Amino acid sequence: MNKTEMSSFETSVDVIPRKEYLGQEVYLGVYAGIVGAVLIFTMSRAVAFFSYCLRISNNLHNDMFGAVARTSLKFFSDNPAGTTWNSTPPCFISSYRRSY
Repeated sequence: MNKTEMSSFETSVDVIPRKEYLGQEVYLGVYAGIVGAVLIFTMSRAVAFFSYCLRISNNLHNDMFGAVARTSLKFFSDNPAGTTWNSTPPCFISSYRRSY
């Protein structure tokens, strides 16, 4: 088959010339290095996000607990638990109930 009779799947052009080919081990090493770097970056980003969320939730919990602790006891004696519970929007109540 000469060059004029080639099918659309065949080619006569080398993608990498033979003299510039570094070897399969080099290319696999570079590929493995890139994959390893991506994995390390992804894991470090996930750990950083987790620690950030943990710190934020801890601060939020401490702020809410401090606000409740600073509240006078008169608020709790004047407002029964049911009244306080019913004044909360339903989306918060359903998410609170599902978490336990």
